[in-house]
Amino acid sequence: MVIRIDTLKEGPEVVLRVAGSLSGSDVLVLEDSVASQRLPKRIDLSELEFMDSEGASALLSLEARGVTLVGAEPYVELLLRARPGSIPQ
Repeated sequence: MVIRIDTLKEGPEVVLRVAGSLSGSDVLVLEDSVASQRLPKRIDLSELEFMDSEGASALLSLEARGVTLVGAEPYVELLLRARPGSIPQ
């Protein structure tokens, strides 16, 4: 599975929608997309189907910088909120 990142305009706000898988080198794709948008206010995770610990760490880092993560499926939300070290590699 591959990552797909769509850039959506909602008024003056930019929303990134992440779809597919977020792991390994996909994290760099996400970071490049975020950098090109100068830190979007929201990242829509409604189409994210899988992520590993690197993907979760990247998303949590963005959240700590003020990005709101929205639309995560229960499984993805569980992985995001799991204890450090408990996410499968």
